[in-house]
Amino acid sequence: MKRLAIFFTSTIIIVQFLASCNNATYDHYVQIDDGKWDKNHAAKFVVPIEDTLTFYKVFLNVRNDARYPYRNVYFFMDLIDPSGKVQRDTIDIDIADQHGKWLGSGLGEIKHNRILLSPSVHLSQKGNYTFLIEQAMRKDTLVGLRDIGIRIEKNKTN
Repeated sequence: MKRLAIFFTSTIIIVQFLASCNNATYDHYVQIDDGKWDKNHAAKFVVPIEDTLTFYKVFLNVRNDARYPYRNVYFFMDLIDPSGKVQRDTIDIDIADQHGKWLGSGLGEIKHNRILLSPSVHLSQKGNYTFLIEQAMRKDTLVGLRDIGIRIEKNKTN
């Protein structure tokens, strides 16, 4: 009985420690139906920001499978601030090396890539920031992308 109590106590401490290591303010994914992304479908993320004094790191998360036919992927990303102002960026990321070996982490056919888009963004208005992400590969339907995500972390160095 004593061992069981020690086991549960240790487990709780480890879980609390791991949870405290996660400094993500926002971390969400949109699943792409059947891994087929239509060029007219944007993944939408609404990020509530209350702390306007902090600087943030912004990451793009991409999960792909072996059906994806290219080394890289282009995205259009719109950032809409709470006042409605839109900023559009074109993003090009490599998800395979020049020999076709998948980059990122993961076992099996699904690979996960986390790409730092900006190390220090100041979101100066309180409210909801909307991120819209579209595939921009000049294909009506892009096969092999499974999930797209946004991760926002507080930048501890600023």
